[in-house]
Amino acid sequence: MRSRPAFALFLVLAIAGCGWLFPERALMKKAREFEEQGKYSDAVAAYEEVVRKFPKKEESEAALSRAALLYEERLNNWQKAAAFLQELKGKTQGKPEHPQVLLRLGRILEHSGSPYSDALETYGLICRNCASAPESMSAWLAQGRIYETMQDWKNARLTYEAALTRSASGGESAVIASRLENLQLVEALGAYSDGRIDEAIKAAKEALGGNLSVPEVRRGLEDLVSRWQTAKHFWATNPALAVARDIERTPVDDPVRYSWRAVKGGGQEVPEGWDLALDAKKGTFVLSEKREEPVPPKDGKKAKASKVARKPWSYKSPVKYKVLGVWWSKDGTWLGWISREATGRRRIDTLDLKKRRNWAVTRESTKGTLGEVILFLPGGERSGKLVYASGNYLAISNVRGGDMAMVRMGSKEKPFYGGGAEWIASSSDGIELMLAARFPEKPAAKAKKGKAAGAAMPPAGPEFWRVNLSAGGEF
Repeated sequence: MRSRPAFALFLVLAIAGCGWLFPERALMKKAREFEEQGKYSDAVAAYEEVVRKFPKKEESEAALSRAALLYEERLNNWQKAAAFLQELKGKTQGKPEHPQVLLRLGRILEHSGSPYSDALETYGLICRNCASAPESMSAWLAQGRIYETMQDWKNARLTYEAALTRSASGGESAVIASRLENLQLVEALGAYSDGRIDEAIKAAKEALGGNLSVPEVRRGLEDLVSRWQTAKHFWATNPALAVARDIERTPVDDPVRYSWRAVKGGGQEVPEGWDLALDAKKGTFVLSEKREEPVPPKDGKKAKASKVARKPWSYKSPVKYKVLGVWWSKDGTWLGWISREATGRRRIDTLDLKKRRNWAVTRESTKGTLGEVILFLPGGERSGKLVYASGNYLAISNVRGGDMAMVRMGSKEKPFYGGGAEWIASSSDGIELMLAARFPEKPAAKAKKGKAAGAAMPPAGPEFWRVNLSAGGEF
């Protein structure tokens, strides 16, 4: 039987000696107490001490996890949180908790400003190596979300499709299915906005032919097809039948929606296969077709010269008119320019690059009313229309002149000065326009007897106008 002093010593060691026998547990207890008191910096310091001093103990993994959580949620130190989870990732390799650690690390990398490639790689480890883990669907969803943020629609779609082949219905797979449907709408809208209209409508119709479960996606695709039908009718209709559904003044430009634009003076990129030489001093231009270089034969022998060498076609603008700007159609088949005659009046001419023929579109009757910018509406040969501003009107004209509609833009309350047009922009299908026009600077008032002369009014900034077009009877 133990003596009473020995038994007392045993109790002291058993109760108070845990810190001596298990110092890692004592440190963990101390760290948790700091957490409860809101002393988060002291808590992570204690957890770091556990990791540093006892890296092979079980408590080391728990300390890494808690320290990472505090750095993420309480101390807003994403780099520290990621560093601890990176270490924890190595310690949990092959263990059931490994996918959860990877998922936490991926989320921190995604939201901390790290390159998206780091987060994608971390999520990918779950998808590839832990496919049966519950966290795998969250990883697939996160990867798709990142690709959407990067506007990499192709990889986003492939990611969602791959996820759905590996999942059961319900839960996060239902979310992924809805994201995939939404992506079909985003891709179709993006292609349409980029001018790949046939591709967009094909994708929209294919999606509508499937089993769409998201009502907003179905409505969006149906609206896109309806808009395309309106645009088709507008392209095919004589420009004299064009009408404006809406005309409004707007405070800001929208370069994303109205991406195809022509600015005063020209400056559009010359289409492939052509050279354009502008002589600003003389106010003339020379358009030349580029000479096709002979393609050497595959056997390496010298290519034989053609018996009749075709001379590249070229066109010179009339020297009696001073060219003010040159513009191209979106498909590169038409060239148009504005020039000034000796009388000071302006005129618009076009050149059909396929038929090698030029056309006189219009000539202003009153000097200063015709703006110095024209825009060929998108739609190529299906449209065959251009627009320009003149006086209080917007003209929608045939590219060869003749047939046109004149849409009155302004009113007494909201005047419009077409002669000050600075640029005209269009949506990808040509049925929505935006114009910027500036009123001329007001001259200084003459001095009256006994009074000082008034100062000249500073030029006002351009005013933006938005116009929605359609063919007559089509609303």
